[in-house]
Amino acid sequence: MRAVLIYWSKARGLTREDVRRALAQQDPKEGETTMSAIEEWIQEGIEKGWQEGTEQGLQEGAASSVIRLLRARFGLLGSRLEDEIRDLSYARLEELIVASVDFINVADLTTWIRECGTNNHPE
Repeated sequence: MRAVLIYWSKARGLTREDVRRALAQQDPKEGETTMSAIEEWIQEGIEKGWQEGTEQGLQEGAASSVIRLLRARFGLLGSRLEDEIRDLSYARLEELIVASVDFINVADLTTWIRECGTNNHPE
């Protein structure tokens, strides 16, 4: 239980003292309320982890697909360029798919990555 509270408090940016104060405010007779709160915190942590894992999986899958498409069109891309593509966010990968229709060669891809694929544009 202690490890769960520590993990949750770090994920929420709380100190141990914050957690202690919150628990100290509970009436000892209301153990169920405390347990319910802890269970709710655990569930929130699980849901956040699930969401982050899903987003990462989508991004990695999209990056692999984009690289396969670009390899089929232009041949080998080079490991550095492929790494830059893998580093793009999911939203940037979607933009790259659309933009790649107009690419004539790998130089167009490289230019797009430099100009649009970096953090030049907020998501």
